[in-house]
Amino acid sequence: MMAPDWHDVPHPAEEVVRARDTYPALLPPNSLEAERECLAACLVDDGKALAKLAKLLEVADFYGDRHQRIWSAMLELRARSVPIDPVTLQQRLVDRGDYERVGGARSIGELLDRAGTVANVEHYAATVRQKAAARALMDVGQGIIAAGYSGADAELERYMAESALQLRAASERFRPSSALQLRDWSARRYQGTAPPV
Repeated sequence: MMAPDWHDVPHPAEEVVRARDTYPALLPPNSLEAERECLAACLVDDGKALAKLAKLLEVADFYGDRHQRIWSAMLELRARSVPIDPVTLQQRLVDRGDYERVGGARSIGELLDRAGTVANVEHYAATVRQKAAARALMDVGQGIIAAGYSGADAELERYMAESALQLRAASERFRPSSALQLRDWSARRYQGTAPPV
């Protein structure tokens, strides 16, 4: 049996393009539902949900552009000590020129319709962060692939160092906070499954 000619072996980049063409609905990791739940909770919880979520989520953690704009407006209102409700949020979005971009009254109405219990808001935030972490990892990976294909041997060490820094930054950004680690350890300790300190 003859080995295949290397010209017949598809290039890895061609495989990626073929997969993208085969599965056009393939989107980066996200949970628009969890994002909506987080935003909806902030509209109905008298600032408590927003206080929790502001410590956990950044604007870039949201995948949806609409959600990023709404979250950014909410954070601005919070920074100005303005209570968040549909009216103040709408006005802030109008002032920023984002009201129509987020879908106007319909979009805010949909958030209000979704607003249910805020008891699970930290779980939803963890889901949003997990998906954002996966996207950050993919971004670093794509940069590494691009650097590998650049063919610039003289720049290889620099690319490797930059990639390592980007990967470290992404892992630091999405590492669970020490408060959450302590809470998880405390729960496991109470159940007898965590080691003593």
